[in-house]
Amino acid sequence: MQAPTQAELEALVVRDLLGPAGGEEEEVVNKHVYERYLIGMLAPKDTQTLPEDQDNNDPLEEGAEDTGTLDSDNTQTISFTPSTMGMSFRVDPGATHIKVTVGWGHYQRVGSESLTNEKTGNPKPIWRRTPRGGSYLLPLRDGRSEPWHPEATEQPEVELRAIIRRTDACWMVSLFLING
Repeated sequence: MQAPTQAELEALVVRDLLGPAGGEEEEVVNKHVYERYLIGMLAPKDTQTLPEDQDNNDPLEEGAEDTGTLDSDNTQTISFTPSTMGMSFRVDPGATHIKVTVGWGHYQRVGSESLTNEKTGNPKPIWRRTPRGGSYLLPLRDGRSEPWHPEATEQPEVELRAIIRRTDACWMVSLFLING
């Protein structure tokens, strides 16, 4: 058996951390998708994470002793999940447009077509991924761009915004993907 190349290892790490590890239309069996992937998740705007869904210390294993004291300052409160990600970069001053391509997975809770509950025989509840995204030719002009909705029909609340600034040496571009 041949050892994986560096590129293959990098791709495995990206799929494991960001997804989709199971392919473009994967099924995730976890209670929440955020339990499967550690990075790159954008929740709808103003989504709150309840204290019971935040990381907790695991209860003691059977037979283990608890000799410590409770940390009374470690109270969990409701937190907000990120709904926006962005990036900034420079573009050659002679450019007039840039091609922007965005892609994401839209996970919906449905019954599996292949997995069943062992006790009832009913379809097992899973998160099914639907690939989403698109490409856009963004004109380079000073100021804020009009919002672009890559999935205007299926997910109109997802939009891309840009702030563009011309300098003597280049265009400075900041892009923001927003899950509204």
